[in-house]
Amino acid sequence: MLSASTIYGADNEIYVDQSGATANIDLEQLGSGNIMGGLNSVAGTLTALDLDGLNLTLDINQIGDSNKISWRYIRR
Repeated sequence: MLSASTIYGADNEIYVDQSGATANIDLEQLGSGNIMGGLNSVAGTLTALDLDGLNLTLDINQIGDSNKISWRYIRR
């Protein structure tokens, strides 16, 4: 399962909660004040985005100023 939400404006926000095998995920944020984290993240308080599974490929590009990311990876 992959959940993603993008809100446009001064900040871009992406929330990720993924499980399962063989996922290829590409995420890109442009601008300043971007945040990327878990489902309970809000600006100023990030929880870790959750990646669970085997054979995962994750490509993240945050282009701009004052970008933040919080993540954890569990290999099973």
